[in-house]
Parts: sequence; C-alpha cells; structure tokens
Amino acid sequence: MRIATAVLPRVFIVISLFALLFLAPLHAQDAVSGNWNRFSTDVAIERYEVNSEGQKTLAMSPAMTYRLEKIEERGHWRTVMTLLAADRPVVRVGSGTRQIDPYSVTRLEDPGDGSPFQITTAEGRKLARMPTQALEKGAASLQAALPGLSSLLLGNASARRAPAPTVGRDWLEGYVATPGKAAARLKKLEAQYGKPTSYYQGFAQHIAHAGPDRLEVLVDPQSGVIVGTNRSRNGVLLDHTTTHYVEGFGNAWVKSHFHAESLMPNGKRAVTNITYSNVTLDKRENRQ
Repeated sequence: MRIATAVLPRVFIVISLFALLFLAPLHAQDAVSGNWNRFSTDVAIERYEVNSEGQKTLAMSPAMTYRLEKIEERGHWRTVMTLLAADRPVVRVGSGTRQIDPYSVTRLEDPGDGSPFQITTAEGRKLARMPTQALEKGAASLQAALPGLSSLLLGNASARRAPAPTVGRDWLEGYVATPGKAAARLKKLEAQYGKPTSYYQGFAQHIAHAGPDRLEVLVDPQSGVIVGTNRSRNGVLLDHTTTHYVEGFGNAWVKSHFHAESLMPNGKRAVTNITYSNVTLDKRENRQ
C-alpha cells in the first residue's frame, strides 16, 4: 500500500560508512517490537521555483543528499548528519565556467548526552562552533526542508547551548508510523482539528480556520497519519503538502517522499521535494 501524508520529518541524522562494520541484520517483526538500536536513512533534497504553468524556472538551492542516522548509546541517542552528495553550482569566470563547492561543513553530530554537538569541515577539521554566516545560511536552508532538524541542531549552535539529551523513541514516528500508535494519532488529530467533516477518496477530511486562512487536512483512517494539507485564503491556495509512505518492517508505514509548495510574492511557487531511501532499523553490536 502507498499513501500520502503531510507528517514533517523531525528526526536527525547519520554517521560514516564505518558504522556498517558493526551492524547485525534485523527481522521485520523485531524492528516493530523494538529490538533495534540504530535508525538510518538517506535523504535527498531539492528546492526550486515553478511558474503558474508548473514549469521549473529556478533552482533555489543545489540538490543534495544527506545520510541520517540515530544510534542508541547508554540510554541516549547519538545523531549525525553527513553530506553524501551535492550539485556544484557553475559560475562564469572570464570567458569560461567553473564549478564551485559551497559546502564547507559536511558533518554535524549531536552526541545526544547533552554535550555540545560536533562540526566537521570538508577538510576534516573539527570546529568548536559553526561560523555565524554559515550557521544562518544553513539554518535557513534546513528550516525550509527539515524544520525540526534545523531548530534543534543549528538553533542550539547559534545560542551556544548544549542540546538536551535525546531519550525515548517517540522521534521514530516522524519516519516510521507503527500500527500500535494509530489510535493515539487519530485521537490527537481530532483534538487538534475536530471530527472529520467528510471523506474524500477514502480519507477523512478535517477543516480548521486560523484567522482568514482555511486549512484542509486529509487523514488516512487506518494508519492515523495525515494525507496532505491545503492552506488557502480567500479562495487562493497558499500552501500544499503531501508525503508518501510505503509499507515496511512487517506492517508499519515508512516515509518515502515529502512534497511541499508555497505561494511566493512574485506569483511563483517554491517547491521542496525530499526523498527518503534505504530506511533501516538495525541491531548494532557493542564495540569493544
């Protein structure tokens, strides 16, 4: 089964390929039951503008791919974000062109125990804190694509505060929606948006208002996940989001794609596409 939902990603990030040496495979039923201590996924992000005909007119930022990983260690979760690949912008130099590499920071790591997170440059240097200009630019880019991620990692860096320890497994719901929590998800949604007013293509339709804005929320009644949102004002669509899930780990819903469009002042729309691949829940053996 493939469904679309607007649940935004909130989880973090990844580690180097050396971690593969310490992984043991998990059966699907073990993953759902909780016999795992490592989450990993590759995340590809692209942002661009489209005109009123839906034609792509401008890349808002180079397309890039990160690996996200979260590892349980001594009661908390270590999270890492590693840049795997990114488009290199082409600039004109004299009579020719040249590719430039704007990604000086390629790895961010939150130890998860309340200590400051670590920053690694493309040259392998460790930074005590991210440069202000890079921090602001990176925060703005990640805020648009991964709101929860940027506010936790980059926001703490800006304020020079150590991040709060990461405990528990509630964060997994942002990527893998388990059947056991479907009823709780539906209850929470109804508390926020009220009972569904109708059904559309098998999905429960909730309508809410915030000032002049009308918010439509579609919910899959089986999984309890949101299946798209539309925010409009005076009949004009301002924002639209969808996310696709696929079945995985036995009978859970695994996030595979997120799509968002927002109306810009110039009449064009800003588009963000995020694709999740290689989503895994593994049992990592202790290293000596």
